[in-house]
Amino acid sequence: MQVSLRNIAIAILVFVFWTKLCAVPSNTSPERVSREEKPATSVSNKPDPQDAVPSGWSRVDAYGKFTFYLPADMRNTGIVGIENLHGEFSNRRLHLSYDYEPFDHLAYSRRELAMGKGFQETELMIDGKKAILFVWQEIDSRKRLYYNVDLYVGDLPNGKVLMRMWTRSRSLKDVELSKTIFQTVKFSS
Repeated sequence: MQVSLRNIAIAILVFVFWTKLCAVPSNTSPERVSREEKPATSVSNKPDPQDAVPSGWSRVDAYGKFTFYLPADMRNTGIVGIENLHGEFSNRRLHLSYDYEPFDHLAYSRRELAMGKGFQETELMIDGKKAILFVWQEIDSRKRLYYNVDLYVGDLPNGKVLMRMWTRSRSLKDVELSKTIFQTVKFSS
């Protein structure tokens, strides 16, 4: 009896993992990427950094819940979520993911333990909403260094997260690129 319950549990886990990885959006994908260009502007010269979208970046509509801009070379991976609105983009150097109204999230009190070397925390505003930005480093099993930038919009200390967006890259310069991407987020009214 134990073996069959174990096999059922394994089958369920495999099914959930498989459907999360292999889910493909339908013909009418809720995510739409457009090649809307905005003139390049300096973040420091504008009071609202969200107006500073680099020239040539693509606008992403995330299920009608919010929009953001990405460099033109970043592509939708087609990976979507089951338990929350999820999307992923990559250009093979930088990988970006997001969850809208995430099912689970980081326990704020354990953030320094959960994140690696070089941990930094910054409070900021994203489209008028309170947010916390974490920057940290990790070394994978092959001893490669990765830079991670995690954005939590909402009240993370009290467990009320509206949106989480995070990036991972092997290049330090992508930390600043990630911050620029995060500053372009605008929520639907």
